[in-house]
Amino acid sequence: MKHSRFHHITPLPGTKDVLLYHFFTGALMRLDPVQKRLFDFADELPDDDPFLQTWYKYGFMTPLDETEQLRKLARDSLEYRMKQAVGTLGLTLHVTSLCNFACPYCFQSRRSGHMSREVQDQILRYTEKRLSEGNFSELSVGWFGGEPLLVPDIIDYLGHGFRSLAQKYCVSFTTNIHTNAYLLDQKMVDLLEDVGCGFVLITLDGYGELHDQTRYLHGGGATFARIIDNLSNIRTSMILNIRSNLHKGSAASYNVLCEEIRAIAAKTGNEMRCSPARVHVDRQVKDLTGIEELTAEEYHHIEAKTDLSERSGVFEPTFGRCHIVQPNDYVIDDRGYVFAHCNVAAADESTAFCNITELDESSFDIIEKRHAAFIYENFFPEDDKCLRCEKLPVCMGGCVMSRKRSGQPACTENLLGADAFILKKYQSKAD
Repeated sequence: MKHSRFHHITPLPGTKDVLLYHFFTGALMRLDPVQKRLFDFADELPDDDPFLQTWYKYGFMTPLDETEQLRKLARDSLEYRMKQAVGTLGLTLHVTSLCNFACPYCFQSRRSGHMSREVQDQILRYTEKRLSEGNFSELSVGWFGGEPLLVPDIIDYLGHGFRSLAQKYCVSFTTNIHTNAYLLDQKMVDLLEDVGCGFVLITLDGYGELHDQTRYLHGGGATFARIIDNLSNIRTSMILNIRSNLHKGSAASYNVLCEEIRAIAAKTGNEMRCSPARVHVDRQVKDLTGIEELTAEEYHHIEAKTDLSERSGVFEPTFGRCHIVQPNDYVIDDRGYVFAHCNVAAADESTAFCNITELDESSFDIIEKRHAAFIYENFFPEDDKCLRCEKLPVCMGGCVMSRKRSGQPACTENLLGADAFILKKYQSKAD
């Protein structure tokens, strides 16, 4: 027997005890000092020792090659998803590459084009072919860009086309949108609701001038006041999620922004949420002027206040959480290039599976075949750092595209909150 490398020890405040958590099995135990001492030397205990047997039962001690065990379970989970191929057909559509903003940290390619009617009609043909196979219960579409509200006619055309197909093949239909909200007036809200939109992700980076320092109009000009005015005057059943890409300059005003959003929600009756994100200077920023990245610890301190770092599931074992390794989930850009579901990947044409305009009904399955090959190649991280990490079962190497591009693990800052998560989990059980 040997100690599992997937365990984590957290001191229990106000006591001399510790909490023992396992990132693979999800098991949680409290150990007093004597039990902790025994656990430290558990590999020297006889096989029939009751403590050893208990720790073995919950995964804290193991005779197995844990890496191979985890790899096998991940592959089994992948095989199950690939064979089932049921549930949701997901499409994220970059309906335009144009944007009315010029954010310096934007990772999107700034071309000058909208999705042509040829590409739109081909997407509808592809969707009908997949839905006609009878393997889906839901069609989910995301509107993305650029700024998708620059082309409401495309959203209207495709949205009603998708809705008709969903009705024809008896599947549910939902859409969502990522927007800067500069054009989000009541007319746009009505259009989005008419095409089944239930979720709007809006980016506001800090309050007032701090927001305007990094989210300004193409060609210059403030945007914060216009967006706040829009949010204060629309009425909608859609969920409005306010995401803030924080750096050292904007983080100081985040609490003020959240208070403003809460006040608007109370006034309008709209459902509004706040969620922080961290600007990664090395991966995103094109113009470094005035932008200094938050450290992972600084960001975690902000995130912890929102309870995001302690939300259910963050430290639970998972396989294939990232959309990029989910079957039947794609990004299609304004030119018709098809990618695995990753908006960062879609900024690089070289990662495309194909161009949808070059296919027909007999060759649409190329998309699924090439995606399957991509998934099998990238479903499990094989670098040494990941294979040694205690959190591998819950992280699985982080962002797949970041790993592919850098050749390094893409460690996420929310995993810094393990102690807070474990303490909260223990308290919920104690209550």
